[in-house]
Amino acid sequence: MFRNDTITTTQIEEVLQKKHSKDICFTELRLSSGFANLSRVDFLAINVAPSSGNVVEAYEIKVSRSDFRRDTAIKQRGARLFSDHFWYIAPVGVIPHENIPDWAGLLEVDWHCHKFKNAQPFLRIKKVISSPKRDKDGPTWGLLVSMVRNATKESGGGSK
Repeated sequence: MFRNDTITTTQIEEVLQKKHSKDICFTELRLSSGFANLSRVDFLAINVAPSSGNVVEAYEIKVSRSDFRRDTAIKQRGARLFSDHFWYIAPVGVIPHENIPDWAGLLEVDWHCHKFKNAQPFLRIKKVISSPKRDKDGPTWGLLVSMVRNATKESGGGSK
């Protein structure tokens, strides 16, 4: 029932939402307002504290090795451009550690059980490879429009 090979993208998104509960978060965020540029990021978290420098974390979620193999630096260029840190996040064993590019970090998730009787297992995140700190570019108008659309979609609102 609680096997690492059955962890879903949605479950990983939920863990990231908890990790970034005080941040502004976006899922499936397109990095421009048009359809010509299909670049997107699975999960983006913006730390809202100015004292932190408004750190932006970009995550690419992978639940299968074949999905990771299809990934390219070109595909992730936009996410890297607008973030301070870029992470791959996957269940333990999905991504070979030696295949992580030097511009990315790796987080792994697995099921963890409490020692308490009848406690439900939960997903925990473990940092395996640190993500290098980058100097991000400022957001473009296309990215800002996409963020507003994404936020409106998530809240159930929309324009008429």
